[in-house]
Amino acid sequence: MTEYIIIVAIIAIAAVAAFKVFGGKVKDGIKASGDVLEQTVNEGKKSAEEGSD
Repeated sequence: MTEYIIIVAIIAIAAVAAFKVFGGKVKDGIKASGDVLEQTVNEGKKSAEEGSD
């Protein structure tokens, strides 16, 4: 049973380390995707408004 606790602890430590290493890169990627999505939505709204005139 102790072996499983050690394995879980090692996995938890590895997960925390991975988040620290890759966290900034993931955050930047999500922000860039959000910016592109926002730009696309705004262009769609503008196009719809121009089309309804």
